[in-house]
Amino acid sequence: MDKKTKIRFTSLIESQDSEFDLAEAALLVAKEEYPELNVDNYLRKLDQMADMVRHRLGDNPTPNDIALAINETFFSFTGMTGNWNEYYDPRNSYLNDVLDRKLGIPITLSVVYIELARRLGLSVEGLGFPGHFLVKYAIDDGEVVLDPFHGGQSLSLEELDRRLHEALGEDFPGLEYAPHLLDATPKKEILARLLNNLKGIYRANSQWEKALSVQNLILDIGVSDPAEVFDRARLLERLECFDSARQDYQAFINTSDDEDKIQIARQRLVDLIRTSPALN
Repeated sequence: MDKKTKIRFTSLIESQDSEFDLAEAALLVAKEEYPELNVDNYLRKLDQMADMVRHRLGDNPTPNDIALAINETFFSFTGMTGNWNEYYDPRNSYLNDVLDRKLGIPITLSVVYIELARRLGLSVEGLGFPGHFLVKYAIDDGEVVLDPFHGGQSLSLEELDRRLHEALGEDFPGLEYAPHLLDATPKKEILARLLNNLKGIYRANSQWEKALSVQNLILDIGVSDPAEVFDRARLLERLECFDSARQDYQAFINTSDDEDKIQIARQRLVDLIRTSPALN
């Protein structure tokens, strides 16, 4: 990121989750891939989409009215849809591409849904459900869970249980015994998940420099999992940044309780020192 973008991104990351602009953060991430991207233009595009939804609403709309209008505008009118054919195309994870191409994956379509709803006064939360990402909002007698990847489909408890068993196996007891699976995902964790998706795609394609760039962003947003430091060490080593890799392996050893990975990190340190005398 350039200095100006970095300052903007850092300021955003330091804000409270309730004030965190998920769309802005996702677009700032996209600037890493598209340096000339105008973030504010795309935020205005979301504002315009919200205005289109607003025109479909009457006075004093209910949460269900707003969700229905979003579905009609977001999916039926604009043609936004899940990218089934090229699910692992990295463009599905960059919000500017999602808005331009009208194609995305569950988490990016959910980000758009959350941000449209916020502009319309409806609090929609992300849901890191097994299988793929969903959203939910509150009504007087409970919650409604929607699937933006399937056109904003409303999911019953029976359907959620079916998906749960499909993802985790028929022996899994179901939502009755695991209600935490319907807990909201904080916005910064949503951003971290989006970044991890990107990292996985770039690693699978052996695009190590891009994977490292995304890995740095994951650590920049304050993800405290030592495993992320371990992952960066591996990427740095692949890119022959041996001194930086050594520092990350040591930091991982000092902070992790994962004994298996600690043993790997220790061995990598030994190997790096043995093969790179300049590190002594």
